[in-house]
Amino acid sequence: RAAVTHYRGRRAGAAQGAALLSVEPENAAGTLHSLLAGRPVTVPTGETTMAGLNCGTPSSLAWPFLRDGLDAAVTVTDADSAAAARALAAHGISSGPCGAASLAGLRTALTGEA
Repeated sequence: RAAVTHYRGRRAGAAQGAALLSVEPENAAGTLHSLLAGRPVTVPTGETTMAGLNCGTPSSLAWPFLRDGLDAAVTVTDADSAAAARALAAHGISSGPCGAASLAGLRTALTGEA
């Protein structure tokens, strides 16, 4: 909610904001499935190295902001986030699976591959 509010809360006349992409583990894609359904839904979750992203239900408080403010949503695998973490490490950036998920999601959104 905070990121969507920040980037969508720009003043009139300000430069266009960034595109907002939701990234979730493929086996915990509550936001993606909710966006597809047009309403909050709960999906079963499984094990993932992205423990901080392992949520099958979007927050009821955040849902209106996510629904109205996201440009796209993708899912990534544990292998995707691990590969992204290695790529970040090669550039001297320390990141765990959750932090690297954003790079994996960007790769997926731009190329169709993580």
